[in-house]
Amino acid sequence: CDSLVSKRLSCNHNIDIPCYLKNSTVEFECHAVINQVTICHPCNIHSTTTNLCKQQLKLKRMEKCTDLITCFRYRCGHSITIPCCDRIYAERQLDGNQLDDNIVKAKGNYCNSESNLNKCIELIDYMNDCGHVFKDVPCHLAFDYANDIIPSPQCNQIISI
Repeated sequence: CDSLVSKRLSCNHNIDIPCYLKNSTVEFECHAVINQVTICHPCNIHSTTTNLCKQQLKLKRMEKCTDLITCFRYRCGHSITIPCCDRIYAERQLDGNQLDDNIVKAKGNYCNSESNLNKCIELIDYMNDCGHVFKDVPCHLAFDYANDIIPSPQCNQIISI
């Protein structure tokens, strides 16, 4: 039957649906326009103002703030744009050294990267054990070399004795 019938939603609003769906377990979205309210996100920094029932319900169930922010990574100081809820991972102080003067030195005992974040691809310099510098190395690779996570590049500099 295609006749429209009224169905009460979990939010207590009614929606018109085809009769054959009235006993369905499908969750129907509420499209009711209600009083406008501002709902604070879990971070207590961001908020959203809306007058739509479905959006208010979604915001009230939100466990993490997904608004995008720009902050700085603790290890290298480079900026990163991430969801607000991941800020703690970017700025958390970790054991070990940080980037200094835009150069990572071999065996520098650097802090590890946060696995929850995308790898930093800013270009920096890496100084090998021998003291020669490799220019324009992606940041995450330079730290991986320095912390012996992956082998350092071979130095092909010719020196005169």
